[in-house]
Amino acid sequence: MSAYVVAHVQVHDASGYAEYARAFRREFPPGCGVQVIAADDAALPLEGAWPHARTVILRFEDADAAVRWHGSARYRQIAKLRLTAATSLLALVRGID
Repeated sequence: MSAYVVAHVQVHDASGYAEYARAFRREFPPGCGVQVIAADDAALPLEGAWPHARTVILRFEDADAAVRWHGSARYRQIAKLRLTAATSLLALVRGID
């Protein structure tokens, strides 16, 4: 069953976050098991307030793959760039295939 990581991001350092985005694309190109399916700096609230500046949704084959990716040394290394440049909330959401 597919799984998704939903990230809500408040960027504090645009150039630092851009460096993170470049590193992410370099380390996790299409076909590597993680797919960026949405990234939006201006999500349109349909109900209630939406306090998040940036919303990103990543797709994985299953929840185990998402957890392995998040804990991998490869991702943890570049995550340091994100943690320095932004405040983020990440959640794993299981799909309904």
